[in-house]
Amino acid sequence: MALSFLLIARAERGRIKPSPPEYLDSQSGAAKSRVALSDYSKSVVLPHSHPFRLRQHSLLRGIVLSVGALAASMCLAGFPDTRHLHASEWQLLPVLAAAWGMVETARCLSRKWSLHHAGVLILLWSELMIMAMVVFLWVYPI
Repeated sequence: MALSFLLIARAERGRIKPSPPEYLDSQSGAAKSRVALSDYSKSVVLPHSHPFRLRQHSLLRGIVLSVGALAASMCLAGFPDTRHLHASEWQLLPVLAAAWGMVETARCLSRKWSLHHAGVLILLWSELMIMAMVVFLWVYPI
């Protein structure tokens, strides 16, 4: 509804051409419009990636999950007082969060080598060190 209102408002101001005539598709018989992709992308606001959309790749979500898991694991283990480190049953949650963060970061890998791919590999390496620290704080202080 809002999209059609936006298109109508812009067409009235003369910024875009009115919609071209429709033609019938030879295979399905459905009506199709001859609007070019460039005309469509000029008139429609495309959504940006959002860290809460779980189906989309997000480096931010992976980093926040891993760093948050490290901070939670240190707090649960009693980190500021290193003489009294202790195990907790709740340490499993930061381990799972760190693993989920690694998976989210690994989803951002591209198939072709590029500087983005190299940066994601460096992030995966740092998240592997975070995972090792979280597992160490979970297993060692018994």
